[in-house]
Amino acid sequence: MDTARLTALLARYHRNECSPEEERELLSWYHRLDVNGLSYEEWLATEGSEAALAKRLFSDFQRRAEREVKEPENKPLRPWTRIAASFVGIACLLGAGYWLAGRQQGAEPLVRIELPANATEPRFVLLPDSSKAVLQPGTSLEYYEPESALRQVEITGEAYFAVKPDPQRPFSVEAGEVKVTVLGTAFNVKSDAARNSSEVVVNHGKVSVEQSGKMLGVLLANEKLVITADGHDAVQKAVTATGEQPWNDLVMRFDSVSFGMIAERLQRRYGTNILFTTKSLERCPVTATFTGEETLTDVLDIITTTRGATYRKEESGIGITIDGEGCKN
Repeated sequence: MDTARLTALLARYHRNECSPEEERELLSWYHRLDVNGLSYEEWLATEGSEAALAKRLFSDFQRRAEREVKEPENKPLRPWTRIAASFVGIACLLGAGYWLAGRQQGAEPLVRIELPANATEPRFVLLPDSSKAVLQPGTSLEYYEPESALRQVEITGEAYFAVKPDPQRPFSVEAGEVKVTVLGTAFNVKSDAARNSSEVVVNHGKVSVEQSGKMLGVLLANEKLVITADGHDAVQKAVTATGEQPWNDLVMRFDSVSFGMIAERLQRRYGTNILFTTKSLERCPVTATFTGEETLTDVLDIITTTRGATYRKEESGIGITIDGEGCKN
């Protein structure tokens, strides 16, 4: 977005004249920025109130933008520009973000998945936009696309998301009153009804987290936010994301595990049926490691190659057949 366009949008937002499309444009632009980890609370602390901060940043931006438009377009953005732009994104989340969450009441989800609490394996789900979700046992998920510019998920329980980047189509996840908005990243959301709390952990990328329209924070890679039901106790801290329990549950490690046992686990993970045309092939040992973000096709391509086997999807679309010679040992 060039300076002239941003200045115009800032002015319209300051006068509360932004259309929904313009608010989405500002929100999308904000999410593409690198804000050096500055949180909304850090910006707010400099002025003492949202209104004062908005007024100062807008005035600063408007005053300096007139000088910047005369400078070469390839000159890096100044720090004040990035802070002002970042605040616009936060302000849009506060004032208009809840509009983004709205969807027509009674709309049918494009995807609805419920994984029973007694399931012994997380469930991988490839969403219509090619984003990936891995549900923990006892989790339900619904995916909506109420408008072409929106991607929305509602969950109860716990799920990991690897979101396909798309700057023009924000991706949001709602878990009760907690809402996480992203453009392209990997993160885990957990809603614990028994403890009246929620957790968000970011592996890479950036997300904003709000509750009932109130901004709670912006998380970057390796950051975690723990939220109580009323949002009064929202604690943000640094973590090693891959060391958190959700990612440990996602990883699939096979060390000389029989092909048949691997197939059983893949059936539970991906919700499909896998058959072997050669019984002895089931006994062949396989060694491989997967992060948990791979599709079933990704996994089968690697495993069947290691054993010199092939596979095909049945015409019914709900089964896989693996063919090949058995082990010679």
